Amino acid sequence: MLAVVCMMRTAGAYLDHFIERVNALDELTTLRVIVGENDSRDDTKERLAAWRESADYEVTVLDCGDGSEHFGSVDDERRWRSIAGVMNKVLDEVKDTDREVMYVDADLYWDPLMVLRLLMKLDNMKLDVICPFSMFQGRAFDLWGTRRQGARIARRDPHWPDVAAVGRVEVDSAACLNVMDAHWARVARFGESNANVGWHDEMRAKGAKIWLDFDERVVHP
Repeated sequence: MLAVVCMMRTAGAYLDHFIERVNALDELTTLRVIVGENDSRDDTKERLAAWRESADYEVTVLDCGDGSEHFGSVDDERRWRSIAGVMNKVLDEVKDTDREVMYVDADLYWDPLMVLRLLMKLDNMKLDVICPFSMFQGRAFDLWGTRRQGARIARRDPHWPDVAAVGRVEVDSAACLNVMDAHWARVARFGESNANVGWHDEMRAKGAKIWLDFDERVVHP
């Protein structure tokens, strides 16, 4: 069983596209979905409830409203604390029966077949966590959350001085979309001051290796 985990806030602009991708992924593998919803300012709550009732697979929607400010894409500790609060409630719902977990930023463009390939690599290569290269307008995206040996990824190639942008490279953390053995989602949590970076730090402290796969891509709109 694959558990797809994410958070949503005022997601009306992309929710239908996200559901379409999950539906297509459900055609390829057995899955369930866990969504943490945080104080949306549109009809996201109602649409999530309708999805939960109509889906052919299990959809869990958690009320994670925290009254926090609605931030943009900024490096602000208050934002990371809010994200951690939501995602850690979501991760608490990962079950012992879940074999893999896919964490994804819900507004991204991703190919269900790519996720299937990542799941196959995870299994065949006995990996802990594997992540596609995230892009925006042909360049690296999320320069804050993707790091290697303490250095943040550069927007353009070479993304790190000693790394070719092909194949897999071991990293400290990788943002946007992660596919992992569910064990790591059960034993590690987002950091209150550094969100997914702290999540991956805790995984690595407990023995995991995080891999960034330059051969697989996910796109930020």
